[in-house]
Order: sequence, then C-alpha cells, then structure tokens
Amino acid sequence: MKEKRWWILIIFIILAIIGIFRQGNQSKKRFKIGILQLTEHEALDAGRHGFVDEIKKLCLQVEIDYKNAHTDQSNCTLIANHFVSENCDLIFAIATPAAQSAAAVTNKIPILVTAITNPERANLVKSNEKPRTNVSGTSDLAPIRKQIELIKKIKPDTKNIAILYSSSEANSKFQAEISLNESNKFKCKRIYI
Repeated sequence: MKEKRWWILIIFIILAIIGIFRQGNQSKKRFKIGILQLTEHEALDAGRHGFVDEIKKLCLQVEIDYKNAHTDQSNCTLIANHFVSENCDLIFAIATPAAQSAAAVTNKIPILVTAITNPERANLVKSNEKPRTNVSGTSDLAPIRKQIELIKKIKPDTKNIAILYSSSEANSKFQAEISLNESNKFKCKRIYI
C-alpha cells in the first residue's frame, strides 16, 4: 500500500514539473509518456499496469506509447532514442537495461524507473538518497535483513543460508553481497550456490 502512495506522489511531482515547463506553451494539451519495458514478464508487466492505472486515475490527458525491447539492449537504445525524437514529456523505464538506455540518450526528459534493485550502482543516479539526475523511481531491493531475521526467528538454530543468484546479472550479485553481509551478522555460514 505504501508503494502505491509513492507512485502517486512521484507521478504527481513529475507531471507538475512538466506542467511548469510547458506553461508557456498552451498549444500542447496532452502529456506524452513513453514506456520502455525490457521484456515481457509477470512482475514487469504488473509494474507497467500499475503505473498506467494510476495515470488514468489522475484523469489527465495523456498519450502513452508503450514499447517492449524483447530483452535486446540495442532495442532499448532504439526505443529510448525514439521517445526522445518524439519529444515525450516523461519516459517510464522498466528494468535496469531499459533505464540505462533511456538515461544514456537524454538528460533533459524526466525518467521514472521501476524494477531496479540499486539505481546508484546501475549508474542512473549520483546517489539513491539524492539522485541529482533526471532519473527517479522505485527500487525492488528485497528486505534482506528482515528475511534473515525471519529465518532466524522461525528456526533459531539456522547455521547455513544458501544464496541463489545469477553471477551474470548485476542486481542479483548486489543482493547476494548484501545477503552475505547480513548473514554474517546472524552468525550464519556463507554459502554461494
């Protein structure tokens, strides 16, 4: 529920900023939002649907241009360039490669992101606390400390925690590193699988 309120607040702030910059140009009555999604996936689709649903609830005149890169980084770049050439007012990038492509082609158009574990580590923002770029959004970082606390609460004698991750995926490696650090605090052996 908290995340839903954050979405509404972020969308409202970005659209308000766009409105201020567009105030002098009354001929443009509709906001144009480009949605760049890395691939079809249940979780990524849910993020897109949630975003679009909240935009519709705001009763704004918005034109949404949705594009799927089908897991191809070069497609992400082509789509991001397309949104820039179409003068989109906002780019909504879903997943790290999509966000990185959008951020690489514009520092002027606001970019809202989701399905990114650590925007700072992905070089999308200067810091997660103070982005200082045209990129903002939400992180999908798992509450690792709370997960380990729950494991220890349910089974206090836990000595080993297995961490499954993909070594070729930066967000997965990042979460594995956090898991290892947190497991040390709970006196669990470190295990990579």
